[in-house]
Amino acid sequence: MTIVTLKVLLVDDYLEDRKTYRRYLLQDKQHTYNILEAETGEQALLLCRQQFPDVIVMDYLLPDMDGLEFLDNLKTQFSQTNIPVIILTNRGNEQIAVQAMKSGAADYLVKKNTTPVSLHLAIQNVLEKTLLSKQLEESEQRFQATFNQAAVGIAHVGPDGQWLLVNQKLCDIVGYTSEELNSLTFQDITHPDDLNRDLEYVRQMLAGEIQTYSMEKRYIRKDKTHVWIDLTVSLVRFSSGEPKYFISVIQDITACKQAQEALQQAHLELERRVQERTTELQQANEKLQITLEELQVTEEELRQQNEELATSRQTIELERQRYQDLFEFAPDGYLVTDTKGNIQEANHAAATLLSIQQQYLIGKPLFIFIAEQERRAFRTRFAHLQEMQYWEVNLKPSSEEPFPAILAVSSLYDHKNQQVGWRWLVRDITIRKRMEQRLQAAHNELEKRVEERTAELSRTNTLLQQKNELLQTIFDHVPVMLMLFDPNGQIKWVNREWETVLGWRMEDIQGRDLLVEFYPDPDYRQYVLDFIATADRRWGDFKTRIRDGTVLDTTWADVRLSDGSYIGIGQNISERKQIEEALRRSEEQRRLVQDLTHTAFWDWDIITDKVIWNDNHYYLLGLKPNEVKPSYQGWRDRVHPEDIDRVERAVKHALDTQSEYEAEYRVIHSDDSHHWLMAWGRGLYDESGQAVRMLGMMFDISDGKQAQEKVREQAALLDVATDAIFVRDLEHRILYWNRGAERMYAWQAAEVLGRNCREFCTSKYHHL
Repeated sequence: MTIVTLKVLLVDDYLEDRKTYRRYLLQDKQHTYNILEAETGEQALLLCRQQFPDVIVMDYLLPDMDGLEFLDNLKTQFSQTNIPVIILTNRGNEQIAVQAMKSGAADYLVKKNTTPVSLHLAIQNVLEKTLLSKQLEESEQRFQATFNQAAVGIAHVGPDGQWLLVNQKLCDIVGYTSEELNSLTFQDITHPDDLNRDLEYVRQMLAGEIQTYSMEKRYIRKDKTHVWIDLTVSLVRFSSGEPKYFISVIQDITACKQAQEALQQAHLELERRVQERTTELQQANEKLQITLEELQVTEEELRQQNEELATSRQTIELERQRYQDLFEFAPDGYLVTDTKGNIQEANHAAATLLSIQQQYLIGKPLFIFIAEQERRAFRTRFAHLQEMQYWEVNLKPSSEEPFPAILAVSSLYDHKNQQVGWRWLVRDITIRKRMEQRLQAAHNELEKRVEERTAELSRTNTLLQQKNELLQTIFDHVPVMLMLFDPNGQIKWVNREWETVLGWRMEDIQGRDLLVEFYPDPDYRQYVLDFIATADRRWGDFKTRIRDGTVLDTTWADVRLSDGSYIGIGQNISERKQIEEALRRSEEQRRLVQDLTHTAFWDWDIITDKVIWNDNHYYLLGLKPNEVKPSYQGWRDRVHPEDIDRVERAVKHALDTQSEYEAEYRVIHSDDSHHWLMAWGRGLYDESGQAVRMLGMMFDISDGKQAQEKVREQAALLDVATDAIFVRDLEHRILYWNRGAERMYAWQAAEVLGRNCREFCTSKYHHL
């Protein structure tokens, strides 16, 4: 067993007591002692300046000063807070000993009760306490270095959102100093569009519903610019379970967002170039592929950085005492070297990657694990190493083949801000390299397919011209007015129904402001312009003067296109307006019109669930008036099973959003015949916004549906085309999918109709 020699300073003006303590110390079989003696405080301080002892045993009352004064001098001269001093007091002076403990003394003994054993134990306790204090200080320094020098933003945030502790990287991201951030909350710098989602995650975490969350959001920097960040948050609680503070790990992903925007611009550029000049398709595709490759690399790096963020978050959560475990079991290899590149620390992952046990890594130069053909270049780069760099190298494990890896290296500083070494992250990128090779192969295949497709484009143009003529024929025969006009109201195109109803031909309106012709009154014309500006697809009724001077009742809805132009959809509703006017004259006439137009009216009291139907409502459901008692369930039983869920969702949406209800659906009569109905409705609400009643109307649109079926039959002619043809709406939902598309994409029409075209079509066809 190794015997440790300890240096002990005995301070007492009474010689006999010093001899007694010396004798006690010499009885210790586990230690040997180098014993120094002093009679006064000044003598003791002089000895400490010459060589500071491991333990000081001193009498509280000395000739020149008392114990408290000695402790103050010791702290002042040696800048120590935990002082290895044992105070000796006489019986009855325990209160003084307590004051000495508060001043920094490590322990105290009552002289009369002091024995060899108690003195040995007191010295041992002081030594252990001093050692623990030193280890804690070193651990604190490592934690502060990790926190302040992390490559990502890290912060402690109070349950109310107050910034409690932030590192420099976070300050760099948001442009505030740590003092400025500590006077703010995270709500103050979160973009308003992202705040509610963030607060909902916070609520769930405080309620114990989730343990952690991650999200992408925007911070508002001090200079009012926006920065995109990836946020990962966990919660630290008191032992009682009450929330203590959040740990937030923040990474700046603005570059990734910009890369995504660059990709979108590349897509638009590709679409334009394909449409204008098919001969440049090869070059445009190469540019797009390069952008895709860059984005995929960025996404992969982001995924890897997210893994590092998770590791950093765990480091903060477990705080200082768990730092070593996190370092040891991180999924990536981590090394710490001195400034010459000699390994000082290595985790388990690094040892696994290099195929050598951890203890044998310590002290070895990092250079020996670089593939031999790259060592000279590695040494050159290491000699000019900067603050933060990323390298791709081939690592050569012991007795194994080299593998590609990425090294992320940053400086390591001590508490005096002096560089003491380098931190290395080692990641095996073999899989990524294989993916890059596969991507190159896919790129080559895409080029081949583009060349083949280019040869077909000239043949396809002729067929597309024929199909456009077919669609023009459909537009000319649809029984509604259609027109295309720019934001200034200049008409670019109209269909035949528009010319027939309004009396103007397309060749007659060039250079004319038709809004003045249609709406001579300036105030009324401004009302029409305001309605067009909303372009929310609502129908609006207007008094329109046609070419012969007659004023018609018309109804219009406008749809804004992506280029800023509008499509106007209109109908001549003069007859309907005349009927409505007649309805206003008398209740009897109203009932007569209902019978003539077969319009059903209903009134639903949501609170009592009482329903009122007019006679036409019974007829449209295939019932006789008063054959059954009006009820919501009675109507529901008649709705086609394939339509009922969609219709009930539309009713609920209208009531929840206080908007108009509109739906088309089928009903089944007693004779099993199917009939199409169009329904409108609007809710009535109390002062609190709660729906209490709903009024509505419906009428039979079976004839219109049959007309639509005829149009679909005409569209079926497109199925004879050998090329893929499909039509989508503004929300990218597929409305039409011909057999050529089925053959090209191997998806049946029944499988894709109503679904998003992005699920089935490559990015270059998204514009179709």
